[in-house]
Formats: sequence, C-alpha cells, structure tokens
Amino acid sequence: MPIPKEQSALERKPTKNIVYDTLRDWIVVGTLKPGEKVIDIEVSSYFSVSRTPVREALQMLSEQNLVKVIPNKGTYVTELNKEDMNNVYHALCAVHSSVLALAFPKITPSIIQELREINSKLAEMQKGGNYFQMKEFDAAFHGVFFELANNPYLTEFNEQLKIHSARAEHVYFLANTAELKSAEEHEAIIAAIEAGDMHLAQKCMAENWLRFVRSVN
Repeated sequence: MPIPKEQSALERKPTKNIVYDTLRDWIVVGTLKPGEKVIDIEVSSYFSVSRTPVREALQMLSEQNLVKVIPNKGTYVTELNKEDMNNVYHALCAVHSSVLALAFPKITPSIIQELREINSKLAEMQKGGNYFQMKEFDAAFHGVFFELANNPYLTEFNEQLKIHSARAEHVYFLANTAELKSAEEHEAIIAAIEAGDMHLAQKCMAENWLRFVRSVN
C-alpha cells in the first residue's frame, strides 16, 4: 500500500479522527487509489497506534462510502462511478441553489465587489493552469454565499458532498486543466445577482456544478 514514508506531527484530537482525516485526504487526492486495498496493519504502523482506532476510522470511512469492507477479503477504496458522481453533483447543485436563495437578499454592492475580487484571482490561477490554487479561490467564492446564508446544516451537508466531488475532480481536472471554466461561470452568477435576477443566478449556479457531470459522461 503506497503510503507516505514520513509521518506528520499528530494533532491533539482522538486518534481515530486523526487516522480518519489522513486516510480521507489520501483517498481524495489519490494517494490511495480507487479499488486499492487498505491494509490496517500498515496504517497502524504508520501512526504507531493499535489496530482499534484504525478499524474505527475505516468504519467511519465506510459509512461515507469512501471505502468498502468485504468480509474475509479486506477493505478497499471505493471505486468512482458515473451514477454516484451524478448523484453527488445533483445534490451539490440543490444545496448551492438553496444557499444562494438564502443569501440573495443579503448581497450588497460590497459583497458583489468581494465576489469579483475573488473571481479575478481565480481566473488568474485558471489561466495559468494552477489547479490547487484555483480550488482555494473557488471554495472562497462559494464560501461567501454560505456565510451569508448562515445555515449550519447546509454547510455540513456541502462539506460531506465535497469530499466525494473532490475525488473525481482530482482524477479528471488534473489531467484536463484546459477544460476548467469556473471563472467564466462565476462571472455569469455575479452578473445575474447584479441584475437582481435570483432565478437566473440559480440557473447559472446549477450550470457551474452540473457541467462536470456532463463533461465526463
């Protein structure tokens, strides 16, 4: 199992959460690839912990459909498939549309300016093919709406969904950075907001999320 050679310093939180967070990140970025077997004794050795918190972490990952436990065979990273990705992105579309509706009455000219400044930086990263920096500004752009909406349930749901979407995007967009269109789609959202047209803004938001599904189908 190809895990990093050196261990990061452990944070002060339950061991199972540290193991869970690390394995989750490895799955998202592809250190652990779809279909790959996760060997608990190797993970235990890496963290210098017993197998109990590792098994607890794997159970948490299984509940999120990031790994699949097969009796008498082992634990494997869940494969990516189109049906699951369709479900994930349609759910993200619904969440972000709802968040935009909640945020819309609170959007001021200064907020629009903030969105434009974030999107300008995103466009710069997009033009240079800087995928990881672009994703940071993309998250900041959408984060503005979540902050205005102030709905912790939608925020939590979004975070869980983004774990799954990030897996697919790392696989696809890292090899196809020329197909990134987020800045243009964000500008359409901003223009609709400026025009006071919430329904058009929601339509543009949906396009921003569902384009990925169409591009890989």
